[in-house]
Parts: sequence; C-alpha cells; structure tokens
Amino acid sequence: MAADSTGAPGAGAAPGGGSARPGGRGAGRPRVPVLDRERITTAAIQLLRSGGLAKLTINALAARLGVSPSAIYNHADSRATILVRVQERLVVEIDASGFERLPWREATERWARSYFLMLRRNHALVEVTATVPISEALESARMYERVAYGLRRAGWSVRDVLPTISAIEAFIFGAALDSTAPADIYSTGAHRGKTPLLTAIVGVHEEHLRESGSSAADVAFELGLGALLDGLHARHSSPTVSED
Repeated sequence: MAADSTGAPGAGAAPGGGSARPGGRGAGRPRVPVLDRERITTAAIQLLRSGGLAKLTINALAARLGVSPSAIYNHADSRATILVRVQERLVVEIDASGFERLPWREATERWARSYFLMLRRNHALVEVTATVPISEALESARMYERVAYGLRRAGWSVRDVLPTISAIEAFIFGAALDSTAPADIYSTGAHRGKTPLLTAIVGVHEEHLRESGSSAADVAFELGLGALLDGLHARHSSPTVSED
C-alpha cells in the first residue's frame, strides 16, 4: 500500500484495505426510492390515466413500482383505500373557498370552473371522482361541506342541496369527457351536400373559435354552465330557508 509523507494510506483507499465506493455511498443504503403512500398514489394515478379503473389492480401497481404486492399492502389495506387517496390528491385542486363569503352564483362558477379544469387535465380519472364514496375522504367531504354551506346560506332548502350539487357535477363530468373529443367531430366531410344547414353552422362555429381564440370545449362549458346556473337562479329566485 502506498503511503504519503505522514504514513497515512494513499488517497482513494478505504479503511480495512477495501476501495472507496464511488460517490461515498455507504453500504446498506437503498438503491431505489423508499416506498410510501405518496409514491403509491402517484403510480396509481399513472395507471388510471393509461387504462382507467380496470387497469388499477394491486398486482399491476406492484409491478409498476417494482415491488411485491405484499409491499403495497404494508401501506394500503385495499384497492379502495388507494382510490380514496387518488381522489384526495385531485380534490385539493378544486376551489370551493368562495362559498364561505361570495354570492352563491359567483362561488359556484369558481368551483365549477376549477373542477372542470382539474378533470380536463385528468379526464381518465372522471370515473374515480364520480364513483368513489367520500366516507373515508376527508378533503372531499370538506369540499362538499363548503358547497353545502354556501347553498344553505343562499337559501337552498335542505332537500335541494344534494340534488343541486349532483346536477352541477353531472354537467362538469360530461363536459370534462367531451373536452377530449377531436376538434373536427362535427365536420360533415363527405356528407356536406346532404347536410347543408349543419355544414354552414359548423363553418360559422369554427370561424368564431378562430377569432376568439377559444376552444370548443371552453365555449360549450361556459354556455352550459351559464344555462344551468340561470335555471337554478330562476328556481330559487325567492328562496326560503327551511329545515325540510
């Protein structure tokens, strides 16, 4: 072994005669990120985006993470628990804060738009958002609590609150799925001669989109949301707070 002028072992040598590990990494440190609920949730979202609910199984999740299925169960007792965590990850992107202070319509517009934008970014997860119960999903329950508070504050009767929320959500879910449609979905193509009115309307619509810089999905969403809220306003134009 070479020594310097002080008699110390030469540079690069490790105590005990072994060579130093590149980068100084000690023995026993994990070579892959530690498995935790956040990594599992992220991987679950990736699987859902690529194949929907049918593709999310514990075995598929374990394979994606490079671990055994039993390792997944150390962090989640079931697939249902993982779906709840996915929903909780998504719901924090939805803005329901306006229901605590704004008029119901302004608060609902803000809530619905942020909801739509979240689902448009994650359209493959609409089914999860629409079907996973909130009984174990605290953030989701808090969101609905805010919406319910805002509607009650504006005069909605108790029996109308949940149907109102469900009606708005049904519109949002449909709009999010529709936003994935191709831009030329209404193009009449070879049928132009047999559908002159529709062909002309499609042309005007496409010109309007070009001039406004809007997408067809945005235009349809805003029109539908406005019509829905107009109808709710008319239905509750003189609401009376009740306990029924």
